[in-house]
Amino acid sequence: MHYVGKTGTFVLLAAFPVILLASAVPSIDGWAQPMGWGLAWWALGLYWAAGALYLMQAARLLRADRAGPGPARAVAP
Repeated sequence: MHYVGKTGTFVLLAAFPVILLASAVPSIDGWAQPMGWGLAWWALGLYWAAGALYLMQAARLLRADRAGPGPARAVAP
């Protein structure tokens, strides 16, 4: 299990207020606008990374299912 997608959501939820703050307060627009959009693009990258991890996990599960069950384990009495 990984938390890449959840981290992307957290970063995106931080990006939107910064972008809105940059629009509302013109004196901080010079640094808040690039920071907000940087956070938004970073979140998008994290979402793509999470998608790639989910695809790798799904492929691993499908390969394991196709291989069939492993050898039976001996059960201690």
